[in-house]
Amino acid sequence: MVYADYDPIAVARSRDLLEEHGDTRRHAAIDLQAVADQCWAGVVDQACTRAVKLSAEANAE
Repeated sequence: MVYADYDPIAVARSRDLLEEHGDTRRHAAIDLQAVADQCWAGVVDQACTRAVKLSAEANAE
């Protein structure tokens, strides 16, 4: 699970919660301000609040 936000305070709090209660190998909080120009340009409208949920399932055989 990845949580992405433009608010650095929300990202910092999310990282704290993930470290305390999550699995840091499978969960992350991303600061969109830091990566917006590189990855999200033209994809995420910075003027609107959005939730992005990306999930993947590993097929362990």
